[in-house]
Amino acid sequence: MSDTRQNPKAQDHIEKTTTAFPATMSEEHGFRNYYRCPYDGTSWIAEWVCKCNDRCPICRAEIEPHDSEDY
Repeated sequence: MSDTRQNPKAQDHIEKTTTAFPATMSEEHGFRNYYRCPYDGTSWIAEWVCKCNDRCPICRAEIEPHDSEDY
């Protein structure tokens, strides 16, 4: 098990989910993108007007969605 004294936030954020809704989101059509960071394990959902990469809210790495659904 890793020592969380060096990065106490890492333990708190692993397996937590956040949801982002950008201000440019169209009410009529968009994509719900599902992300999981391979570096720190953070999962989140973001709704955008396209299938696009997003930045991990914890480590800021650029991540591709592992799944998307349109609505």
